[in-house]
Amino acid sequence: MLIISMAAALAACGGKSPKEADSGAGFKPSLDADSSCRITVAGAYDNFEALEAEFDRFNEIYPNVQLSYVKLDDYNNMLGTVLESNDKPNIFFSYTWMMGNEQYDPVIAHMEELSGSELGLKLDCIRPGLINHDTEGHVFMVPVFARTYGMLVNDDLFKKEGLSVPTTLTELMDVCGKFREKGYTSPMMGYSQDPSSSLMNAIAYPPVAAALEENPDAVPPANNLDPQAGEYMRQALETTKQLIQNGCIDLGECDKIEDNYTQVILRFFEGDVPMMICTGDTVSGTKKRESRSEAFTAAPFAYSFAPIPVTDKGGYFIDSPWWSSL
Repeated sequence: MLIISMAAALAACGGKSPKEADSGAGFKPSLDADSSCRITVAGAYDNFEALEAEFDRFNEIYPNVQLSYVKLDDYNNMLGTVLESNDKPNIFFSYTWMMGNEQYDPVIAHMEELSGSELGLKLDCIRPGLINHDTEGHVFMVPVFARTYGMLVNDDLFKKEGLSVPTTLTELMDVCGKFREKGYTSPMMGYSQDPSSSLMNAIAYPPVAAALEENPDAVPPANNLDPQAGEYMRQALETTKQLIQNGCIDLGECDKIEDNYTQVILRFFEGDVPMMICTGDTVSGTKKRESRSEAFTAAPFAYSFAPIPVTDKGGYFIDSPWWSSL
């Protein structure tokens, strides 16, 4: 979707009449592949390897377009001011909660209507549930990626110790106990300092979302912060507490990890952590950091990303979309 959004932004770049080109994946750009310009994307991320990968793919089709990503400090409060400046970005991260909030009226004013026929965006390629319409049916933002919640798994470590990657909560408790018996002080680890992006959020958020999905009548009270809606958090919080009390997670060791991106990855690459709790956006930075880890370079291992099995039915796959606007 980022490629589609950027193709729309290129309409202001100028260039020759469109010519046929094919990326090899069935995508045929509607603009001249020789078009040249600069496109700036503004967001709130310090690191965004997934976007960098899309930049590389985009430049395979449009090699003369210079793409750049700018991280804005105090993004939510400064975005409106930046969009009013002479150096405003062409594409910027947006959020559904901005709609209807007077504070973000200056931001909304700079959003293009993306479902208009003049842009020609193929929005039907997006899952209908991810398309956000305003009260008049307009589309002002499209999903760029979806944040997923889970854990990096050291597959070679499981193989070495003769254990299987757990798929239920009972199996998770059991495998953590066996790792501890083998000398692993914290079978599960993760960043624990910032509540909004900590391992506890990654463990608890998916089952809370699932509980609300299974009980739609609870959504309005939850949105209104009704204390009674907190009951739907009980199972998730009790599971998190159980994982800590049973020794699956050593919070003291987790507190030594300084951020939820580079330091989580490098700590996992030390090779002694069976399961590292994180999000899919963190995983997007693993490949680039393999060579930056002396431990991984000396002893590389196979790893994968899996849901955290927080119930005896398994884990929840929750994808929380992030949006962009033109």
